[in-house]
Amino acid sequence: MGEGTNAPYYPVQLQLAGQRCMVIGGGQVAERKIRGLLEVQAQVIAISPFFTPQIEKWIEEAVIEGHRREYVYGDLTADTTLVFAATAKTEVNESIGLDARKLGLLVNVAHASELSNFVNPSTMRRGKLIVAVSTSGASPEVAKRITSELEEQYGDEYEVYLDVLHRLRLMVQERVLDASQRRQLMKRMLHTDWLDQIRRGTTTPWLTEAYLHAWIDEQMVAIEHDSGLRER
Repeated sequence: MGEGTNAPYYPVQLQLAGQRCMVIGGGQVAERKIRGLLEVQAQVIAISPFFTPQIEKWIEEAVIEGHRREYVYGDLTADTTLVFAATAKTEVNESIGLDARKLGLLVNVAHASELSNFVNPSTMRRGKLIVAVSTSGASPEVAKRITSELEEQYGDEYEVYLDVLHRLRLMVQERVLDASQRRQLMKRMLHTDWLDQIRRGTTTPWLTEAYLHAWIDEQMVAIEHDSGLRER
């Protein structure tokens, strides 16, 4: 992997549940990185001579694995998925970055995007909806500002809405064997007024499994009717 490259980033979402991820550092930056990893159920190992009270609590409760010492060569292993270099010492962070690259690991060096081979975007989450905003390391503050604007536009109703669409999609996949009919049903989902109903707080009747099954039956009748008219 090249160092200090100006090549554009490739956007990707990682599934880190149960994956070994290392955070080297014990301050506020490290705490933020650990919190984000815990949110996605990663296996976190932290290394630092000192830790914030919150990190200490995570260690004491066995939420993460902690080592109260300086980073040394050999701490990183090939089975590590992700590395955050978040110490207060530039030379240590640089060493971590080099060591990680030699092993072919994904590494983020705090305050030095040129030493990293990935950067964290500013993220907005609404359940299954994840919107990531990145300026490719040029200005994290601009990314945060744009994310704040998106948070005002996409409220908590999207968490409920996408949860229902997910459940309905699984039902359609299970019940409807014809691929063309499945596609039509998926399109019809997006033309419902469910999002507005959620905003108005009138969602209870159709959140039930029975309602969703009935909706599929109703739409299948409409699809078959439309198909019959086209064949005439």
